[in-house]
Amino acid sequence: MRQAAIPGLLLWALLAGCAAAEERVWLRAAQGQVELITTAGADEAREAMEEIEALRAALSEAAPWLVRSPGRLRIVAFSGEEEFAEFRVNAHSPAWFAGGPGWSAIVMGRLDRDAMPALRHEFVHYLLRSSGCRLPLWLEEGLADALSPLPKREAERRIRLLQGGARLPWDGLLAARPGAALYDDWEHARLFYAQSWALAEALIHSSGGKLEETALAEWSALGPDHEAAANALLRRFLKRPRPVGRQWKLEARTRDLQVTPAPAGLVWTVLGRLSMQLGRLEAAEARLRRAALVWPESLTLVGDLESRRGRLAAAREAWRKAMALDVADTRTLLRLAVLEQDLPGGEMTPVLERVLEKDPAQEEARLALASQYIRRGLWLEARQRLSEVRSAPPRWAGFYEQAVALVWKKTGGAEVVGTN
Repeated sequence: MRQAAIPGLLLWALLAGCAAAEERVWLRAAQGQVELITTAGADEAREAMEEIEALRAALSEAAPWLVRSPGRLRIVAFSGEEEFAEFRVNAHSPAWFAGGPGWSAIVMGRLDRDAMPALRHEFVHYLLRSSGCRLPLWLEEGLADALSPLPKREAERRIRLLQGGARLPWDGLLAARPGAALYDDWEHARLFYAQSWALAEALIHSSGGKLEETALAEWSALGPDHEAAANALLRRFLKRPRPVGRQWKLEARTRDLQVTPAPAGLVWTVLGRLSMQLGRLEAAEARLRRAALVWPESLTLVGDLESRRGRLAAAREAWRKAMALDVADTRTLLRLAVLEQDLPGGEMTPVLERVLEKDPAQEEARLALASQYIRRGLWLEARQRLSEVRSAPPRWAGFYEQAVALVWKKTGGAEVVGTN
C-alpha cells in the first residue's frame, strides 16, 4: 500500500508546485455554454454570471436572432493589474474578446461591479460572432456598446463630447480594421468608440428602434464614400439622443449557481491558449505541457502549438493522442489527416473515418477516404463511401467521376447499403 501511494503523491506534488508557480487561487462557475474562471471571489463570480443572464434575457426580447445559437464561451477574469498585465492587448482596454476553434474567450482585468459594463460589451461581441456576423469594426464595436447597453453616465459623456464637435474623419473610422493604429492612442480610441456607438444607435432608430438581422448587411455597406449619410445620421441622433437600451431593466435572476475550485488543468489549458493567441509561445508551451499531464482537452492545443513552431512530428503525436481520447474536434482531425499523409509512417484512413463519424457532411473527407480504400483495393468500402456523396466539391469532381466508374466496374453487381 505504501509503494502504491507514491505515484499519487508525486503527482500531487507536481500539481501543487505548478499551482504555486501561478500564484493564484482560481474558481469556476458554469451555466449553459458559458464558463467562468476567475481569481476573484465566489460572490463576484455569481454576480458576473447573473449579469450575463440578465443581458441575454433583455436581448431575447430586443433581438431574438442574436441569442439563437451561441457557441461555447470561456470568461477569464483576473483580480487586478498585476495578474492582467501579461494578458493585456493595449494600455487602456479593461477587457477583450477573442474567437477561436472550439470556444471563444473574454479576458478581463477584474471582476468588480465597475467592470460589468465591459463584461456586457464583450458578451455582445461573443453573441455577434456566434451568430455568424462578420461586421466592419465600427459597426461591431458600436453595436457592442448600444446593446450592452452603456451606463447612463458614459452615454451622456459621449453625447456631450460629440455635441461639442469632437470627431474622427469618417473615412478613417468607417474603414478601420482590428489592430488599427487608432487603438494605440487613447484620445483617438475614445472618439472611435463614441462615434461608432452613436452611429449604431442612429441606425437602430432609423429602423424604428428594432435590430433586425437583415439590416446588418445594409449597415455594413456604409464606407468611406458615405460621409454625408453618416453625418446626417449622427446629427439626427445627437439632436434627440435616445439610446436603445435606456429602458431595459437588467434584472438578475436568482439561480443556485455553484462556484467551485477550478481544476488546474483547465486553468493551464485556457491560459495556454490565450498566451498562444497573443504570440507568447514560450509561456504557452509551459502551460500547455503542464495541462497535458492531467487535462486531455489540452492535447489539441499542444498540437496547434507544435505545428505553429514547425515541429510537425510532435504535432501529429499530440493530435493522435487527442483522437485516441476522443477529444479531437473535426478541425483537429482534418489537420491530423494532412500530417498522416505528409509525414513518414502516416495512416490517414482511421483519421478520415473518425472525421465522418463526427461530421458526416465532410464531403472532401469522404472522397479522400474513398481514395484510400481504392489504393488498398478495398472496392466495396470505396463504393460505399462514393454512394454516400451528395455533391462532390469542384476540385474533387474529376476524381469522383473516375472513381465511380472504376469502383462500379470492380464491384460489378455487388450490393452496397446506401444512404438517404
